[in-house]
Amino acid sequence: MNDAPPSADPHSPVPAAPSPVDRAIEAVGGVVKTAALCGVTPQAVSQWTRVPVAHAAKLAAESGIPPHELRPDVFPAPEPAPGKAA
Repeated sequence: MNDAPPSADPHSPVPAAPSPVDRAIEAVGGVVKTAALCGVTPQAVSQWTRVPVAHAAKLAAESGIPPHELRPDVFPAPEPAPGKAA
C-alpha cells in the first residue's frame, strides 16, 4: 500500500497557483484591458513574465494586487504593524 499523499503522484500533477502578474491581468479584465490601461499592445502584455516597472504602480492600483507582489525587486514589502506578529 502506498502511503504517499495523492499530490505526490507524478501522474496527477497539481496545477501551479497563478503568478501575481496573471492575477493582476485577470483582475483588470484580461490581456486587452490591461494593454489599454498600460498603453501597450496585448501582445506585449502576453509576453510579460513580470510587470515592467513603468506599469507596476498603475496595474497595482487597478487590480488590487500590491506593488510589492508584482515587483518585489523594486517595491519593498510593507513593515508589519508594531505589536503584530509577522
